[in-house]
Amino acid sequence: MATQYQNYKSDFVLRESFVDITGKAVPLPTDIDFTLRYWTQHGREYVASRQGGVYTNCTPEGGDLLVFFKAHNLCEGELHHELHLQLDNPAFEGGVQNVFYPADLHILLWDKPSSTDKQGSALVADYTRGNAFTYDDFTPEQIEQLQRPAQEAADRYDKAMAEYDTKASEQVARIEKSATELEGLVGKFGSESAELVATMNSTTDEARKAVEAAEQRTAAAVKAATDAAAEAQAAKQRADEAAQRAATAQNAAATAAQEAATATRQAQTATDAASTAKREADAAAQAARSAAGDATSNAQEARTAAHEARTAISTLEQVTNDGRSIAERAEAAATAATEAKKAADTATAAANKAKADADTAAAAARKAKQDADTATAAAIAAAQRAEAATQATEQQRAILEALIERAQHVTAGVPTGMEVESPATVTMGNPVKQYVRGRVLPTSALQNVLYLSDGRAVDVLPDGEIVPKAAGTSRVHVIPTDGTRFYKTIQVETVAPRIRTAGSTMRLDAQGNIRLT
Repeated sequence: MATQYQNYKSDFVLRESFVDITGKAVPLPTDIDFTLRYWTQHGREYVASRQGGVYTNCTPEGGDLLVFFKAHNLCEGELHHELHLQLDNPAFEGGVQNVFYPADLHILLWDKPSSTDKQGSALVADYTRGNAFTYDDFTPEQIEQLQRPAQEAADRYDKAMAEYDTKASEQVARIEKSATELEGLVGKFGSESAELVATMNSTTDEARKAVEAAEQRTAAAVKAATDAAAEAQAAKQRADEAAQRAATAQNAAATAAQEAATATRQAQTATDAASTAKREADAAAQAARSAAGDATSNAQEARTAAHEARTAISTLEQVTNDGRSIAERAEAAATAATEAKKAADTATAAANKAKADADTAAAAARKAKQDADTATAAAIAAAQRAEAATQATEQQRAILEALIERAQHVTAGVPTGMEVESPATVTMGNPVKQYVRGRVLPTSALQNVLYLSDGRAVDVLPDGEIVPKAAGTSRVHVIPTDGTRFYKTIQVETVAPRIRTAGSTMRLDAQGNIRLT
């Protein structure tokens, strides 16, 4: 085909014709949307299209298509184009097959005058007539090219199944290993729990016995202290009584000593009188011997002196008897003082014994307090060990819960695919909520799904609810988090409210209201 020339600054018209693979002209399709993209250099392009029956930058003429390059802003260079068709094909996801036909137009945009020939090109587009190919229409190379996606898909499927088998085997091995570890941990936890319970019971028994022994020793010490206090009180009373008797005996001894001193003085006086009388008697006897002649007078004096002597002797005897009586009373007082001293010594010994008993009771009380402190320390240590055992038990429980969660996650199932349910069209303003539902296969696998929308026509909430935004079409990716390679891409169209019809008749609801889509 000869090269045509077109001034790149000028507006121009390009006639596009459609032919089949044999080169035979076919009419412009009226039921297939298409897009024509033109460029000379990448980064700048011009687009003509028909979408929803609306033509942009082009118009049909007969069986051809006129493309109007108005303010196209294309640079100098060879003009290329690409036809993009969106064909209805239920074999493809979303029911749409995208087909592209790139080609060179043999048209050169330059800065010189344009050729006088009309610009035109022929597009291979047998699919636009909606006629199905037969096997004989294709060459072996085309057949191989057409089969290549299916073969590649089969290869990818085989590879995916092989990877799945490998991963499934690995997961089964991990599950078995986790189960073995879990059984070991459960057994270890059981034995450690039994040992811990035995230790806690033993420690509790020891603490209880120590507390009971301390209570018994404390009670014995209290009883001993009470008895010692009572004995000390009794000894104190006996000592008080002995002291009173000693004081009485001391007073009696003092009185007897005073009386003995008085009697001694009286005896001394009587002795002095007797000595005087004896001297006088001796003098009288001497006078009698010397005055024998005057016997009568002297005899009378002698009798008088003898009477006085006898009187003195009687007085001396009386004084002697009184002294003896006083000495007896003094001896009795001394005896009473001795008894009082013995009673005081006994009271002192009793007081000393009571003090010793009190000291013994105090020592027993201190020993009981030490035992009680020891028992308290043992109880505190047992409580600390019990607290440590409780913490260890909680840590083991947390480990077991994590292992159980891992085992549940592993045994939940390996995703092998996904099914998606979604309305193809949603109506603006429809109060009934519409949802995209993704279900991971097998159903035993974790049903965690993400919804990602391009946000042009609709948004999709995390629970799958479709939120219409504007008229148009949005692509939504439905992705299982545990198997992202099984994601699905769907298209959701948003339309304005329309009157629902049955043939050429409007449909009404039970109340006679117009039904909208």
